[in-house]
Amino acid sequence: LLQPDGDHQERLALWSSAEVAARALDDAVGLSLALRWIAVSRYRSGDVVGALAPAREAVTLADNRGEPEALSKALLLQGEVLRDLCRFEEAVEVLQRALDIATVAGDRDQELDVRAALGTTHNRNYRPHEALQVLSPALALLADASEHQQIWMLHSLSLAHRLLGLRVEALAMNAKMSALCLQAHDRHGLGHAYQDRGWIVYDEGDYEAAARYMELMSAVFEDTGNLSEVAFAMEALGQIAIAAGRAADALPPLSAAVQQFTDLKNPIRAGRSRLHRALALGMLGRVTEAQADWATG
Repeated sequence: LLQPDGDHQERLALWSSAEVAARALDDAVGLSLALRWIAVSRYRSGDVVGALAPAREAVTLADNRGEPEALSKALLLQGEVLRDLCRFEEAVEVLQRALDIATVAGDRDQELDVRAALGTTHNRNYRPHEALQVLSPALALLADASEHQQIWMLHSLSLAHRLLGLRVEALAMNAKMSALCLQAHDRHGLGHAYQDRGWIVYDEGDYEAAARYMELMSAVFEDTGNLSEVAFAMEALGQIAIAAGRAADALPPLSAAVQQFTDLKNPIRAGRSRLHRALALGMLGRVTEAQADWATG
């Protein structure tokens, strides 16, 4: 019954109770399912670090039972979590295994989901050519895909094209993604569509428009309770201000990002935000503070 994105904590409480019951009953099937949804709830609320352990245990349980469908779904989730922790090589290995299982089983729905996630992983690691190699075979399947699947495939395709410098194509795919998100009332997808559009116009040098889209992204994820994505939006606003030559304006959002990622126990992302803040501090001549951020970034 709990469907809206803002219901993460309620879902987490329910699935945590299910985990306790499954362990007491020695119910491996129920435990695997509960752990996967615990990981999803944590992941979608921004607790990426906290999502990793239950995702891994769900993979182990499904693997031990020899259930390919459950295993592929658990591997998909684990791969997405590893990707968001910037552990790209591990994420690719895990997601490739999920893709192999889905392909052998002829599960087209799962194949689409995994290809979108694997393509996004390559994009995040700045390997757009590899992303397109993964995504291209899925294009023939898009006509029969759900709105949700089309949204995430377009997200990954748009990002790959932007990284390749093909901004017209990237913008067209982003527009389709945005329209589908609005049609499907997909707030999580819409937040990412705003983020993608922000970086497209950033590449064009339109920093004012880029900031507006990142503010829209932040508003969506504040509303849905995804604190990690709010921090990503704050970091982006800081980067945009730096690019626009407004170093002083970059400090508040970057400090907010550092604090949020620190609170979420994500030192890698907090460190990256510190490096951006160090650049802004250096531009302002605050060398000692900049050096301190560089040392801990």
